[in-house]
Amino acid sequence: MNWPDALEHAIDTQDPSGGWGVADCCQFVNRYYRAVTGKDVAGAFQYASQAQALRIVAEHGGLKTLLTDVLGPSDEESHPGDVVLVRLDEDGQLYAPGIHAGYCVHLVHPDYGLLRVDTNRIEGAWRCR
Repeated sequence: MNWPDALEHAIDTQDPSGGWGVADCCQFVNRYYRAVTGKDVAGAFQYASQAQALRIVAEHGGLKTLLTDVLGPSDEESHPGDVVLVRLDEDGQLYAPGIHAGYCVHLVHPDYGLLRVDTNRIEGAWRCR
């Protein structure tokens, strides 16, 4: 599936009830990545709470390392269709993965649903291969 159709699929199949391990940034990226590549990269990561998700991230040394572990090496530049890591706060303490949509980054928060973030907040990028 091409990336625009995969992004639309990931948005359309988002669980509106929210919740960690069901409707969060990593599960959103996994649905998108699976639609593009056919690979389920989050199948080994089962969690049902923020604390469990943060423990998995910490075990990998951070979100950027976790993404590299499951998606492969990051790219120097981001392009539309890439999985990206975005900085959500001004202090550089809060990050989330999302999908580069060209004009913005789409990501999902378990409490607030689908969010759009400016592409100038991208801190890392991984091609969907």
